[in-house]
Amino acid sequence: MAKGQFLFNAVAEGYARQPIADPASYERKLEITRKYLQPQHRVFEFGCGTGSTALLHAPYVSHILATDYARKMIAIGNRKKAEQNIENVDFAVADIRTQALDAAQFDVILGLNILHLMEDVNLPIQRCWELLKPGGYFISSSICSPRPEGVWKVLLPIMSFVGLFPDIQGFSREELIASHRAAGFEIVEEFDPPGKMHSVFLVARKPGD
Repeated sequence: MAKGQFLFNAVAEGYARQPIADPASYERKLEITRKYLQPQHRVFEFGCGTGSTALLHAPYVSHILATDYARKMIAIGNRKKAEQNIENVDFAVADIRTQALDAAQFDVILGLNILHLMEDVNLPIQRCWELLKPGGYFISSSICSPRPEGVWKVLLPIMSFVGLFPDIQGFSREELIASHRAAGFEIVEEFDPPGKMHSVFLVARKPGD
């Protein structure tokens, strides 16, 4: 079992019932994303959680493959899909770092509130580059925070060691953008939601057609 799976499975039902903390910012992110979606597009989302965002984007594209490594999150996504009678979204239990997928097959990739929960941010960003068609877009929302300090500097490694939490490294906004550019992406749009979390919403493009 990958680190953090137990925790994310345990909180899945509660997470699904939790209201959106900042509805205005969430709607703005949906609006920005849809500027880059077209009816013929194939979309891939990793770290999709319970699938709410994928289902909201479904009417605007041809197909969405939405994945998460927490099986209970995916079970809730499939339940929502059935309740809403949506047919062009497929949910799967998978990890982008190990999932077998053909290169250059997606028009848009979504990584929403997930990069800051991964051990090495460079690996998933590079993987997105490989999976996108030339001219495709990688759209992400991330919390930019410094490396853990104080008590968290001690607690997080312990929680990671016993498998309750990923090996979170933390990164700044500048480091996150630098990782995108190092992979070959160009940043085409940025949105900074208000609040104390220092989050950033990025639209990055893989140069090409």
